Amino acid sequence: EGNADTFLKRNHGYGYNDMIALPTLTKDSLLENLARRYKYEVVYTYVGDIVVSVNPFKNVGNTGKAIRNKYKGGSRTALPPHIYALVDHAYNEMVRNEKSQSILISGESGAGKTEAMKIALSYIGEVSAKKGQRVSDEVASRLMQTNPIMEALGNAKTVRNNNSSR
Repeated sequence: EGNADTFLKRNHGYGYNDMIALPTLTKDSLLENLARRYKYEVVYTYVGDIVVSVNPFKNVGNTGKAIRNKYKGGSRTALPPHIYALVDHAYNEMVRNEKSQSILISGESGAGKTEAMKIALSYIGEVSAKKGQRVSDEVASRLMQTNPIMEALGNAKTVRNNNSSR
């Protein structure tokens, strides 16, 4: 469980939160910004409405109930970039417009796609319970049970590991 105050403090002053604001948009400037943020364990960065997540390969305290609560119904620009913000926006659009929403999680093998999906599903499970639609534990449990199905889709052995991209 990450500490919300520590998370929020750590996410200030380390590169650009949204790379659209970079003075020069080049491959090098994008990679330099991501590297600067990664050095300080700031693993989420926006590119407009897209969340770029750089896998830290360890728990850096970016998730947990206290941090999730900060993003519920919050302004995307008032808080540091996070998968929670993306999922909150998609969920609220689904509820408001009564239309299905999709979130695309993409990346190379080992990039953290499965972890990103788990973070998204845990958020949806919790926020849907808050809206009174179901009991939180039941929703979260059902959503997390989809993980083996997601793991199986497109699974193939690669040079890097036995669980390639979906």
